[in-house]
Amino acid sequence: MWHVAVDLLYGRIFFIPLLFLFGFLLERIAPAGEMRSNRDFLLNCVCGFFFISFDLMASLLVASLLVGQHGKISIFASDRGNLVLAFALAAAWLAVRDFFYYWLHRLQHASKWLWAEHMLHHSDEHLNITTSVRHHWLEMPLNALCVTAPMMLLFRPPLITVPIAFFLTSLVSYLIHLNVRLSFGRFSWVLAGPQTHRIHHSRLPGHCDKNFAQFFPLWDVIFRTYYHPQSDEYPASGLVSGETVSSLGRALNLPFSEWHRMISAKLSTPPAFRDPQEHPQTILANIGNPEPRP
Repeated sequence: MWHVAVDLLYGRIFFIPLLFLFGFLLERIAPAGEMRSNRDFLLNCVCGFFFISFDLMASLLVASLLVGQHGKISIFASDRGNLVLAFALAAAWLAVRDFFYYWLHRLQHASKWLWAEHMLHHSDEHLNITTSVRHHWLEMPLNALCVTAPMMLLFRPPLITVPIAFFLTSLVSYLIHLNVRLSFGRFSWVLAGPQTHRIHHSRLPGHCDKNFAQFFPLWDVIFRTYYHPQSDEYPASGLVSGETVSSLGRALNLPFSEWHRMISAKLSTPPAFRDPQEHPQTILANIGNPEPRP
């Protein structure tokens, strides 16, 4: 299994730089915001190495555990070796996958414990194509458990559709992070693009918890989290709090330090009492010093 992971990792090592070069060219032509610095680029790439490595290992581990566990539902007809039909079925497959991803992504924003792991991705103040790999390495084990595993257990896609779906998943996840002024206009609710996803990364409070879907914003429309941007709306990205992550050590340690802080705060906060006189410290202080009776 691991030699397959190494082969896939090498494949991505060649594929991703080409995609980055293409993205950099587009971002030079029509940038939507401030350009990234070389320091940001290096940090994102190093984070991306850990992210992609754990992505492959987690996905292959889940696949190996589910070998022989064929999906219970076959909702997709055979692609019959037809490439056009295979692309159409891959799009349908991605729509179903996007449903699971939507709810995982929404939960990451709703739970402070999961947000601690996801916030690294949102801390990039110069959204660009390399932001697509600026994830903590814990992101992909979670994705494999909550998205890949249920998809494999529930559904059986046609064989030729699988690599096409994988290719589209990788391609779109990079392109939606482009720092370009590209809008799909009135069709922005149909297919995710750089502008709608930029809203999701916006540091403006009014854009919080919007546009969770990775491919098809229709899920956001259905579950009332869709935000339709104006034609010239390209907000600055980053955390609403203004917090930044600029070092590799901070990036790799971020969720652990956040969890430690939350647990410490929880343990140091005394339990709430409806009557202050019921607090243990108050009771102990009053022992031997009873209040005089009226």
